Amino acid sequence: MAERVMSNENPLWIPSEERVQASNLQQFIQHINMQGEAVETYQQLHQWSVADKKKFWLEIWQFCDVIGFCGNCIYGEGIARWQKFLPARDTIWFPQAQLNYAENLLSYAFQKPEGVAIWFKNESGQSKKLTWQQLCDQVSIVQQWLIQNGVIKGDVVAACLPHMPETVVAMLATTSLGAIWASTSPSDDIDDTIARFEQIQPKILFCCNGYSFNGSNHLMEESNSKIVQAIESIENTCQIEYLQQREYSVNFNDTFSDWQSLLSSYLPRGLTYERIGFNDPLFVLFSEIDNAPPRCTAHSVGGTVLNHLKEHQLQCDIQPDDRVLINTECDSMMWNWHVSALASGATLVIYDGYPLYPQPSALWEFIQEAEVTLFATPADYLQALEQKEFSPGNFYALTSLKTLCSTGQMLKAKQFDYIYDQVKPDLHLSVMSGDANILGNFVIGNPTSPVYKGECQGAALGLDIDVIDQSGKSVSLAEGELICRNSFPNQPIGFWHDDGEQYHLAFWNSEDGAWHQGSRAEVTSNGGMRCYGLKS
Repeated sequence: MAERVMSNENPLWIPSEERVQASNLQQFIQHINMQGEAVETYQQLHQWSVADKKKFWLEIWQFCDVIGFCGNCIYGEGIARWQKFLPARDTIWFPQAQLNYAENLLSYAFQKPEGVAIWFKNESGQSKKLTWQQLCDQVSIVQQWLIQNGVIKGDVVAACLPHMPETVVAMLATTSLGAIWASTSPSDDIDDTIARFEQIQPKILFCCNGYSFNGSNHLMEESNSKIVQAIESIENTCQIEYLQQREYSVNFNDTFSDWQSLLSSYLPRGLTYERIGFNDPLFVLFSEIDNAPPRCTAHSVGGTVLNHLKEHQLQCDIQPDDRVLINTECDSMMWNWHVSALASGATLVIYDGYPLYPQPSALWEFIQEAEVTLFATPADYLQALEQKEFSPGNFYALTSLKTLCSTGQMLKAKQFDYIYDQVKPDLHLSVMSGDANILGNFVIGNPTSPVYKGECQGAALGLDIDVIDQSGKSVSLAEGELICRNSFPNQPIGFWHDDGEQYHLAFWNSEDGAWHQGSRAEVTSNGGMRCYGLKS
């Protein structure tokens, strides 16, 4: 049953004028107003972003300093993905553009090579920092190894790894070559991992010897060998000795390449980047479908870069040298969302392990130590903290923390009170819808508008979001189906091994020509939204 909340006209948080003026969003508004617009509020900006989509997405490219060739055509009529042409589905964005994901993520290394790019810690107490220069050096070495193993544009590289620096390095090396990255988290369900990877036929596999979670060690060497035996396309495997073991493992596979040996086998050199088409594939994400193999959804390089820059810099106010911690794993869209923060010059703060182990303060101690500015987490983690009656604000000053993002299921109204009472009163609480289908968010916060109890702040920029009843009419102050009526660059390329029919049936099989994914939502009297998840 969806939680109902009475309208509360008194906001829980209002940004200070100083914070509004210092925000990227306000700078963007000033930027477009200098060109003749007359935008004052987020709502007006959103209306403009939908009404003048060509100018909006071009301004995002320019304002966020995307590296690459943009071309003269912003959007045009593409080939129908299934049967007749649908504008919202088949519009093609930046058809002439060429860019590279890794090149955009590593560009800050030129400005601050000795700054911290990654700050890592896990539940076992291991910790590591990589400067931007060290990150580039490691990416260069792994790039050389991939080239030696024949990886080229369009090849698939898979990883079964925890969220740790080596995963980020391997992904950046892969995408620097124009190859496609697909990752999942290590688990005891090896059949599920094989079911995912056998569909995309990876050439290279990255894996680890094991991992720790909630105080227990999980060995993966036998599972890794089973994956390689089951998937004939894998030509080489690199295993990371992540779990510290003193004894020799009987499942050790001496045919695998070793991560540390790999790093010592090459000298770092200048990175080269293979720029690919805006709409070429970058990531494959997996989702579970009832009574069917896992769904493999391909996402484009250009759509991912442009949308993540928009969401990070404008919606979440991520700025250079900010420190961003996401409570996530490698099989979640939030992992991809996290690593993209490098493109804004932010430090990736990574924690691997059970977030409540060995005590509820585990993440908050790291947030304080690393001076995290943005922390994102699934809503159920915040609910678990409240149930354990843990109050982070009583133990840590959290001076640097300015934004807390809640993802996944809708944050319950009482958790809003918990956050502002027990975490920090001056905090931008951004409730995000977390839509893996678009590798982004239909509904998200912004740093210049008030936060109301039980509400998301509103629709993301550039997206023509609507809530409709069963007859297809727009409704407010009542629950309905959330849809998107317009085209946007980060729509998925489609499903792996699909001629377009399954993609159409999943999101476009309606007479109104809009995106439908079965999500339920409500427009509030404050102009915000309440998201109720997928309809049953």
